[in-house]
Amino acid sequence: MSADKTFYLVPYLGVPGNFHPPSRKHIVQANRAARAMGIQVLRIGIQTQPRYSPNQRYFFRFPRFRPDDTKALRICECILYGVAVSWGPFGDPDYPIPVVRIPASMIKGKQEIENDDLEKGAKLIKGQVLTHESSQSITGKVSFIAHFHVSAAWSISRALYENPSLYNGSRFLDSSQHDFFVYPGQIREVASLTEQTAESGREQSILEDALLNAFRAVEAVIGDPPSDNRKFFDKLRSVGVDPKEPVGFESTKRISDVIRDMNRVRDKKSAHGGTPDRDIAVADVLEFQHCARYILICGIEAHLGESIH
Repeated sequence: MSADKTFYLVPYLGVPGNFHPPSRKHIVQANRAARAMGIQVLRIGIQTQPRYSPNQRYFFRFPRFRPDDTKALRICECILYGVAVSWGPFGDPDYPIPVVRIPASMIKGKQEIENDDLEKGAKLIKGQVLTHESSQSITGKVSFIAHFHVSAAWSISRALYENPSLYNGSRFLDSSQHDFFVYPGQIREVASLTEQTAESGREQSILEDALLNAFRAVEAVIGDPPSDNRKFFDKLRSVGVDPKEPVGFESTKRISDVIRDMNRVRDKKSAHGGTPDRDIAVADVLEFQHCARYILICGIEAHLGESIH
């Protein structure tokens, strides 16, 4: 087999293991996304020392095993951004998305591969430097999340690959979530912090950046909200959103009003280089980010013509 024939490893994402009730939906959605992207996806176990049950990882290849680093990077981004939308922050925010090339001779026909062997053949693309230490963290580092989140992530990745606006919306949401994110068990507590604002300049910057990227995610899906409500509402309806739908946790507002609020805060920062310290409460960022994610998912489902779940 030619030395140029290549597989790629999807970074960080593990194939869901044993769960109840059993489901093959994540496999079906991975294969649907693969067809849309022009690739074949394989699930192969990576064995580490000391020996444990092999954890399965996703590998993919292009037709005739040809290398295409640029397209491979785009595909990996779409998959990991899909996880960010379906699950939350994922991977290492301080490290570029590592796309790892593996010689096809190491993978073809195998159900399992030793991680030590994988490291020896792994090569990073786009000029990234591969050391033994970084190789261990890239090929061996993995997270396992619920199968329904993985299934949704693969569905989302298909929409992101096909639609540049949704791709941009997902990367903005991903950036927002890496600055600020609240896991489900903490939502009630954080939603009650309606009076708590930043206690330092750094915290203020974090809240501002999270809010601005959340608004950019909305803009990517519906464009800049028109001042005319009729046109604005038509844009929301075009992605399946009822402008008068209530959103929120502690208190609810119409979704169109929440977007208007986000827009006003964005405009203040653009005009003045920052927002007054009392203008952004912690609960506000939670509400804005929740709204942005909802708009993005609606846009994705409108593109796919089906639910992601």
